[in-house]
Amino acid sequence: MQPNPGKRLTTGLKMGTGVRITQWAAAMAMASALTHVSYAADEDDPVWRDFTQALGQPALIGTNADHALANNTYRPIPAFSQSDLNADKLRLGFDLFHERRLSVDNSVGCNSCHSGMFGGTDGRQVSEGANGVLGKLNAPTTFNAGFNFRQFWDGRAVTLEEQALGPIENELEMAHDLTAVLEILKRDADYPAEFAKVYPDGVSVANMADAIAYFQRVNFTRAGTPFVRHLEGEEGQLSEQALKGWQRFDEVGCSSCHNGINLGGNSYQQMGSMFSYFEEHRAAGPNDIGLMGRSERSNDEHVFKVPTLHGVAETAPYFHNGSVETLELAIEEMGEHQLGRMLSQQDIDDIAAFLRSLGGRPMGGMAMGAAGMGRGMGMSGGMSNGGMQGGGMQGRGMGGGMSGGMSGGMHQEMHGGAGMHAGASNTAASETVTAAATAQDPVVSVANPEQQALHHSAYLTAISNADAAKEKLLTEMRRIQSGEVAHFDFLQFQHLELIRHARALQYPPSDLAADKRAQLTGQAQQLLAAANALEWTISDYLRAEAMSKVMQKQIEQPETGDLEGLIGDATARLEENRNVAAQMLTDMQASPISTLSAELGQMYSSTR
Repeated sequence: MQPNPGKRLTTGLKMGTGVRITQWAAAMAMASALTHVSYAADEDDPVWRDFTQALGQPALIGTNADHALANNTYRPIPAFSQSDLNADKLRLGFDLFHERRLSVDNSVGCNSCHSGMFGGTDGRQVSEGANGVLGKLNAPTTFNAGFNFRQFWDGRAVTLEEQALGPIENELEMAHDLTAVLEILKRDADYPAEFAKVYPDGVSVANMADAIAYFQRVNFTRAGTPFVRHLEGEEGQLSEQALKGWQRFDEVGCSSCHNGINLGGNSYQQMGSMFSYFEEHRAAGPNDIGLMGRSERSNDEHVFKVPTLHGVAETAPYFHNGSVETLELAIEEMGEHQLGRMLSQQDIDDIAAFLRSLGGRPMGGMAMGAAGMGRGMGMSGGMSNGGMQGGGMQGRGMGGGMSGGMSGGMHQEMHGGAGMHAGASNTAASETVTAAATAQDPVVSVANPEQQALHHSAYLTAISNADAAKEKLLTEMRRIQSGEVAHFDFLQFQHLELIRHARALQYPPSDLAADKRAQLTGQAQQLLAAANALEWTISDYLRAEAMSKVMQKQIEQPETGDLEGLIGDATARLEENRNVAAQMLTDMQASPISTLSAELGQMYSSTR
């Protein structure tokens, strides 16, 4: 059931322990006080740093897990205050995002392909990289990218940090070398000081990625669109046509794939899942291989990450290849090949009106206005190619520094996880490594027992989270299957939680004996491999669930147009997809995750 547009909903950002968003700062200050320390650059424990960088922060796709609309098809993106920003990190991220020297010929920066003026894209069918080389796929939007479950069309980057590094060495994009880029930044007159304000260890690949990702999360998040305001209960946000289009969007099955906080960005689906897209429109080429290029599974051919629909009206041309120039044509072709529907022109126009409500508010002053504009190199390097267009923080945009400890902690608490404890400790771990070294903060040496105790505590928490992961994944799969949850966000969130904890567990505390650390690292690597392999189980499960919903719509309201004969037996196809989903549940149950994490816990206990 969709919310009454005239009903004011309660503020949804509520900690699992009952802490509301208005009390968030006080709660985080308490958690930070327990663990927030700074390190002199020459005394920083590199193993602890590696652990915290690998752990990162809970994925934003789990945000608003206890909102009144949490289990509905859609829920709003939360709003934050600019006062919560880390101004130094934001300025550094701004400079790096607009830094053309990241490309081998100094011709392009991140903003060249991801401009706020073009909805976080570049308006091209495919982008032009260093040395004038053309890419193979359409540039995805950076708007709300932090809420996707993965990055790139084939999902090869799990985090925005990984995504930030990918283009630098890609021969079709920046065609540079990370080692050479680091040398450029270290020799620069300003970057070393900028990095030192934020990161105790200064200029590094991980810190560069972190700063760029932070800038993207802050500057490219839209939380004040008409649709989001409508979800928060504000009256008069959607036109009658947009409301009608929203209803039709749901009725024909678009929300089978485009659901969750980002209206997409939470699953892989096949291009032409009802019947082949390529046979009718054009022959498939090597750039259309999709997820199969990573998975090497034949059933992943033409499978791509479902894009977010926030701001979609501004991101033409459409699809992975940029082959469709208008929003209306994209709606028509998706209706035909994904849903088996020949949509009327009225349907298309109404749905387009709804999709336009997912953008529409002009950028209300850059986030840099609050933090102070970035320095000259970042601006001059990218100005002519859209440098100042690199994104605008919406009036109610996201404070990226607040992501840790919020989205994950709340969702875990709701479903019996570590909740506030995990959220706070994970955030503290991340903030320790990214905090600026200031005079009022204590300097902690590698041998400091409090610092060592923190690493051991965080390591034990990561083992505990990994051990509980499989049951949480199974719970979320069953909640989708039963209809309790009408989107895919929380399942993907639990998988991302497992991955980040498994990654961090590869870095056991440095005070352990070398042979024990080697054993723990090897076991953690097995755990991570098993966690990564679940990507395909979850992918197949969500594809089956999405198609089950589409087929159910066909049974309830059969297509009577020219496509009727091409759809086949909808009941049989529904049963087929339900069987696939059931098999994926069985496969998840058989996963060795719990066994591997239990063995890791036993190994760790033997060291104590």
